[in-house]
Amino acid sequence: MSTATITKTYPHTPNYIIPVPPGEILEEKLGEMGLTAEQFAERAELPLEQILLLFKGAVPLTPIIAVKLESVTEIPVDNWDRYERRYREDLLRAAKKYGL
Repeated sequence: MSTATITKTYPHTPNYIIPVPPGEILEEKLGEMGLTAEQFAERAELPLEQILLLFKGAVPLTPIIAVKLESVTEIPVDNWDRYERRYREDLLRAAKKYGL
């Protein structure tokens, strides 16, 4: 006797927008690497204050910063550029949707 598995799929389209700053991705990566923000700032040759603001999305992730992030994290510059672009686009979408 054969048993058939019935699989139902339910489409899910979120009705909310949560912008994720690239700095949040960086912070998670540093945790995986066992690096503190201070250690990372030193290795990337960036001011600690800039890294802390990047974590919060308070400063844009420029191409120059992306190159420095790649040198330490080995996450390609293209990925950092994409994270930044999506974050800024999501901020705009959220502002439009929520009237911010």
